[in-house]
Amino acid sequence: TARLISKNRPNCPVLALAREMSTVRRCCLYYGVTSRRVDAPQGTYELLKVASTMCKQLCIANVGDRIIVVAGQPMGVRDHTNGLIIAEVE
Repeated sequence: TARLISKNRPNCPVLALAREMSTVRRCCLYYGVTSRRVDAPQGTYELLKVASTMCKQLCIANVGDRIIVVAGQPMGVRDHTNGLIIAEVE
């Protein structure tokens, strides 16, 4: 998903969170993508919390900013991106 988004060269930063270090390394090669390794979240709420925290740590977003989280349900299934969530950074 990060590769497809970076292909359009967006004007905003793209943060890719992955469990596998090989995926993190590969995402570093994509245009405008910052990637980090994280443990797999247990659900959507935890995913939003992790994404929000990581955006603040990397100074990509501040409290109150909106972020777009692209993920798949069920969590952890490869090549199964089917959801888009617009969330506010807490």
